[in-house]
Amino acid sequence: MDVIPTTVVSDQYDAFQKMQTRRTYLERFIPNWRGQYQTRLYAFVCLMLGVFFFSNYPAISVLAFAGAAYFYQRWKFHAWLITRPRTLYSADLR
Repeated sequence: MDVIPTTVVSDQYDAFQKMQTRRTYLERFIPNWRGQYQTRLYAFVCLMLGVFFFSNYPAISVLAFAGAAYFYQRWKFHAWLITRPRTLYSADLR
């Protein structure tokens, strides 16, 4: 069995701690822009599909409008989640 020097292990642990700190820093201060724009795009695509199928296929149009409403409210929830006031018990303060 190989013996790993403690300095190597502690350096790896320090690097891991820095990585964890960087990840939580990004989570805290950078908004979830990718998820927000993705849901916004999905809502727009569903809306356009609903408009496109409105006259010929009303059932598909209703499903598309329901999808647009779902992605719109999810996008608004993302926006609220990013801009909500931070509390003492928030997960962002860990």
